[in-house]
Amino acid sequence: MSGEASYRPDLRLRLLGGRPFFGPGPAALLRAVARQGAVAPACESLGLSYSKGRGMLRVMEAELGYPVVRCERGGSGGGSASLTPQGARLLQQYTRYENEVRRYAKRRFAAMQAALNAEMPPGEAGAADTDNNTISEGETAP
Repeated sequence: MSGEASYRPDLRLRLLGGRPFFGPGPAALLRAVARQGAVAPACESLGLSYSKGRGMLRVMEAELGYPVVRCERGGSGGGSASLTPQGARLLQQYTRYENEVRRYAKRRFAAMQAALNAEMPPGEAGAADTDNNTISEGETAP
């Protein structure tokens, strides 16, 4: 093998409780709510139906046990919404976690590519991963 690989890793980090409840889609919804100031425009900006977006919020809140969005009923101009302090903290910490995992995965993938691209003597196939850089359950990525 030589040259650049025509493949790449694909990571989608999700949080699971009794069911999957948080990942890239729900994170994007919380960002949109924070940016738009209301659930309906946030959903629209993401191409989601309002009922789908509200459902995502309900699942998040049921699994977490606390509200992530505070909604204010509006009058003629409509209502407004904002992230609760817990919702903002969830989004901040998930984003940090996701960025850290992606940085680690990028480094680890580059090391894997280098090992795969290294010329190995005949009979030593499979000896490429000698750095023993694996994560066991309970460990954290460097």
